[in-house]
Amino acid sequence: MTNNHKYKMNVVSKAGQNGSALLWGLVILLTLTVIGVAAARMGITDIRIAGNQIFGVMTYQSSESVLERISTLFHIKETTDEADMINSWDFVDAVNEGATNSTGTIRMAGSIQCAPQEGFAMSAEMTPGVGSVSCLLYTMDSRATLSGTGARSNHSQGVMKYVPASGAAASGG
Repeated sequence: MTNNHKYKMNVVSKAGQNGSALLWGLVILLTLTVIGVAAARMGITDIRIAGNQIFGVMTYQSSESVLERISTLFHIKETTDEADMINSWDFVDAVNEGATNSTGTIRMAGSIQCAPQEGFAMSAEMTPGVGSVSCLLYTMDSRATLSGTGARSNHSQGVMKYVPASGAAASGG
């Protein structure tokens, strides 16, 4: 007598399956589809962020370029000749398919206390009108925008210029 009932295997009949393998396959495919769509959306978001960063860098460089263009003695002299001591210049630079629009403005802020300079003799007080030298402060502002985007950049710098003091008299020899 053989004892076969110990080794009897449970075999699922075809009638008992009813497409469960198909359903599991669909669940796995659906999961992979959701993961793929999420990855594609993240990729698009990353591309937009990178594009905005590039636009920001373009306006930053344009604004710095405007400061470099207007911070010359020629432009400072033109500002001094204006009645209101303010002068402005507009620049348009072709960049990719848009244009970087930039504006540079110089304002004369008035007399300030002179900063000590190496190799430059001044009075001990170094205040405007004392001695033979006075200092004028000019502020330079630049604003750059890139058309078609929200990218913009604003930069400022100050320039101190030595000028003859208003009370200085030329001594005759």
